[in-house]
Formats: sequence, C-alpha cells, structure tokens
Amino acid sequence: MAPPTAGCCLSQVSRMIKAGANLNVPDYSGMTPLHVAVLSGNLRAVQLLVNEGAAKVDYKDTLGFTPYEEAVRLKNQPIADFVKAITEKAISDAADLARNMDFLNFCSSGNESMVRQMLKAGQDPDTADYDVRTGLMLACHEGHEAIVKLLLVNGADPAKKDNFGNTAMWEAVLNKHHAIIDLMLEFGGGLGMQGVALSATMSRLIKEQDLPVLHSLLRAKADPDTEDYVCQVPLHVAALLGNLQAPPLNHP
Repeated sequence: MAPPTAGCCLSQVSRMIKAGANLNVPDYSGMTPLHVAVLSGNLRAVQLLVNEGAAKVDYKDTLGFTPYEEAVRLKNQPIADFVKAITEKAISDAADLARNMDFLNFCSSGNESMVRQMLKAGQDPDTADYDVRTGLMLACHEGHEAIVKLLLVNGADPAKKDNFGNTAMWEAVLNKHHAIIDLMLEFGGGLGMQGVALSATMSRLIKEQDLPVLHSLLRAKADPDTEDYVCQVPLHVAALLGNLQAPPLNHP
C-alpha cells in the first residue's frame, strides 16, 4: 500500500484543526506539531498549523528550542523566514495588548497624566478590553470627570457599546455621576437605550425604590413617556405602587 501523499496528510491535519484539536500539546520530548513540521521541512504544514490552528510559535521543547530556532539550526530559510515573521507579529501583538491594558488601567484609576501622555503618543482613545469596555466607559464608571473630558476632546466615541449593550453614559447614570452625565450630553453622549428596554429599566428602578439612579436616568434625557410592551409608561407603575417619592416623570 502506497504511503499517503503530503496533500492527504495536510487534509487530515486540517480536519483535526476544524474538529478543535489542541495543536500545542507536546510529545515526550516537548515538541509540538509545529516543531515536528519544522523538523520535517514541511513549509505547507507549518503555514497550516500557524494560520489555521493558532499553533504557538514561541513554545520551547525540552532542549529549549522554539520552532524558529529549529528552522535556523536546520538552515531552512523559507520556514525560518515565515516563522520569524509570525514570531515578530506575536511579540508586537503582545506589546500592543500590554500597552492597551495599561491605558485602560490608567483611565480606570484616574491617572490623568499618563492618559494624556499615551494619547499624545498616538493611543487610540477608543481602546477597549475583551468585553469592548472602553477607557471612556471605565472613567465614567469610576467618576473621573477630567479623564472623561480628556478622552472626549481627543475623539473618544460616546456612543460605543460594550458586549453587554452598555454605553459610557449608562455607566455614569448607574453610578450617579451627575457632572459626567452633563459632560457626556455636551459631547452627544446617549444612553443607547430606548423603547421597551428604557421603559422597563425606569419601571424596575421605581419598583426597587432606586430613586437616585432614576434621577440620574432622567438627567441623562431618558424619555419618561416611553411605553413598555403593554403600553404603560413609568408613571403608571409609580401610581400603581403609590410611589410619591419618584421624581417628576415629565420631560426634563
């Protein structure tokens, strides 16, 4: 029986990748599939493992060699060039991630000086974390008015939403930062919430007696005449509950 062709082997690898195979599990000598592909001089396999399988290019075997170092040792220039480029990109991506996290931490902690320096150095004012929470959202949450203004002046988008559908304005409302709410309004910021969702939120706040946040919500220009799915407005809910303490539910 004839041995399988390289193309056949690659198709099998591709199927394993699509099936979710972990390509970074080492063998007894600490070598990953990427090490093996490099040692066999199979550039197509190397490209497949990296481009489709997210194989780690910086993984070291038990002798301390990375796939790139193996390619250099074997004088396989095409593979060495490819893996080097990927390695440099991975290093660059890691540096970008670290820089972005520093920026977000400065926004959250209120370090205005460092935020200003990083913006001057070209940092994207809309830098976000894995939940798409931007520096503006974090600053609004923590009540750092100076940083909120600094970000907005430098072009931060007040309308952005995180993975949970929340805006920077909602963070300010939830934490009752009235000065920041007013500042966000000056720069066109909004709740990013309307219709049934907005009505339900106001009604919930009335039911929970969370009047300070309701005050903040109205300050952020929430429409008190927004109807819920049964065509009730929040005023109906306040009346039904006999809540005389609710703020005037009319247009601010």
